[in-house]
Amino acid sequence: FPSHERITPQPLVLGFSIELDIEPAARSHALEATVNYAQLTQELCETVQTERFELLETLVLTLAEFALSKYPHLLSITVRCTKPQAIPNTSGPTAQVCLKRTP
Repeated sequence: FPSHERITPQPLVLGFSIELDIEPAARSHALEATVNYAQLTQELCETVQTERFELLETLVLTLAEFALSKYPHLLSITVRCTKPQAIPNTSGPTAQVCLKRTP
């Protein structure tokens, strides 16, 4: 991020979507067979708050790699991050990455 953003952190809007085989969880009603969305969200937000990133691209890639490594049920994840106040009169720049688990 530009040098002034290192001094005064900018707000970020984080989003993600996941792909997984939902049948085991849907049939068993077992949280262990799926992804705890609240926990994943908390972990991604903690990573954003505790690590330093020079680029939005690095941030989204790091988060996607983390999620795939931690959650074996994920087949793929798309992570996007927007800096809504970075450029006046716009919704802000957004970086997005989609990673798929390799067999």
